[in-house]
Amino acid sequence: MNKLLLIAAALCTFAAPAYAGTVCFGTPDNCGGDPEHKVFLEAGSNSTTGFGNYDSQAGLPVVDFSSGAEKLDYKNGWANIDPHGSGKFLQNLDITVPGYDFNDLVYSAQMYKNNAYTGALSFTITVWNDGSIVDSHTYSNVAHDTNIEYDVTGLFDKVSFYSQSGFKEMKQFELSGLALDTEVTTTGTVPEPSTWAMGLIGFGMVGALAWRKRHAALGVA
Repeated sequence: MNKLLLIAAALCTFAAPAYAGTVCFGTPDNCGGDPEHKVFLEAGSNSTTGFGNYDSQAGLPVVDFSSGAEKLDYKNGWANIDPHGSGKFLQNLDITVPGYDFNDLVYSAQMYKNNAYTGALSFTITVWNDGSIVDSHTYSNVAHDTNIEYDVTGLFDKVSFYSQSGFKEMKQFELSGLALDTEVTTTGTVPEPSTWAMGLIGFGMVGALAWRKRHAALGVA
């Protein structure tokens, strides 16, 4: 009976969905991917969050930008996100499209010329899917005030940027491959039919064992 319980538990464990994917960190020419669509920012100032529109100034869906506790300024159009205030720099930025996954992000970044910072300039990109990190990549020894355009290709629902030395601005975002996110928030991602079958078998075996133990305790054959 203990063996049956172990088998049932193993089947329930295998029912958990897993993510597999490959992310390309590089230039658009190197990464390829689907044709990109521009993200047009909505103007705003002195805010930790901002919004953009997919493919046109009034397009949908809405793209969310978040910087944690940092105050940012957003220029209207296919334009810049800047730190709010003189002498400030941006360290964190998260990009999501609520309700959607996407598989391609192109952007430009300009590093902040921080004379007080003695280390090599660098920044890290982390990509997420359904609350788990898919991949992360750090660009090291980045030049001061040099425009950098990179492409991130894979399958994800959030992209995070971090730089200890900071960005002077981030701009000209483009996305592609938007698809409705099928994640069920209460149970995680939607399993495939074979996964459902394995899970039902496992739970059925656990239920059958519980029924047998209960009737044995009552003396029922």
